[in-house]
Amino acid sequence: MPTASTNRHAFTLLELLIVVVLIATLYGVFINRMSQSSARESTDGITLKTLQKRLGEFPAGMKREIVCTRPCEACRIYLNGTPLKEGRFSLFDAPPTVFSRDRFGQLRPVTFMPVRDEEGVSREVCFRYELFRNGSGSSYVVQTDEKHYYIYKPYLFPVRVVASLSEAQKAFDTEALLPTERRNYNF
Repeated sequence: MPTASTNRHAFTLLELLIVVVLIATLYGVFINRMSQSSARESTDGITLKTLQKRLGEFPAGMKREIVCTRPCEACRIYLNGTPLKEGRFSLFDAPPTVFSRDRFGQLRPVTFMPVRDEEGVSREVCFRYELFRNGSGSSYVVQTDEKHYYIYKPYLFPVRVVASLSEAQKAFDTEALLPTERRNYNF
């Protein structure tokens, strides 16, 4: 017959709640520190060749972008429009020239819309690269100097580097990706 002096073999509801709260607190602190350290590490080693891959490391359901303000010495990563706390870095020694296709298929220089910084000051943008929620990305040719043209195609094709604008025009041509016959459109 059990008495009051026998050992208990079960936890009370209060003890279980205390354990759950402690585990949740530790987990929250651990995840917060991991996200802060990954944000710090996320800006290490970003180059024009690796920026697609580095932005792709952030959660896919977010709008991820890199914005560089004039004089192109400071770039930041933005997630859903919010800048990461740490992580100012530089991609360029001098302001780049960014080209995009016009409606006739020719490469034309791009002018980016200004952004507001944390103090509310409007800053001119010299470069912006976005990875959208659907997995596509900005489509540009970026000229950093007379011999380096970086080609960014949509849908995360690897970044290609060519030595002239005419080579960039040929490599940037996306017409080959479109179906040429009507039956390929599945109407």
